[in-house]
Amino acid sequence: MNFLIISFFLLLSNLITCQENDKPQFTNVLIEIPMGSSEKWEFNKYYNQILQDSLNGLPRHIEYLNYPFNYGFVLNKFTSEDGDLLDAVVIGSKLEKGSVVEAKVISLLDTYDNGESDPKLILIHKSSRLYSVNSLKELNNKYNGVTDIVKIWFSNYKKGSIVNDYLTTLETLDYLH
Repeated sequence: MNFLIISFFLLLSNLITCQENDKPQFTNVLIEIPMGSSEKWEFNKYYNQILQDSLNGLPRHIEYLNYPFNYGFVLNKFTSEDGDLLDAVVIGSKLEKGSVVEAKVISLLDTYDNGESDPKLILIHKSSRLYSVNSLKELNNKYNGVTDIVKIWFSNYKKGSIVNDYLTTLETLDYLH
């Protein structure tokens, strides 16, 4: 009998934990590159503004498909190992360069650039038809292929990039905290 009571409370505790973890988490992102752009823009900490990146003295453009998502960085304490603020992929309608938007945390894509960890936080903006999604699992179940598109794009837009896999939503939230 005691075993059944303990089992019931353990089950109840797990159900409550799962429900608490299903609450969406949001963060603010500064958009550096709007969806559809081929131009590479970056926030310059020294000048406190977004400037077009250059390569050999010329404005840098992506030599691949234009960005299929909005791209920027998280506006808070979270930094990646490369010393920059955490990169952010924001799925949704085209957003203006320089805008600060709130978006829902879905996952983290584990990537490496020049041998250094350079993760990408995956978020969904309220302008997206996918906004009802609250987890990576739900995104993959309801909108098959979206995460594949992001992964394929990062695997090909820049030589030398290594793209591993996605963290679950709970693993991502643990990473952020």
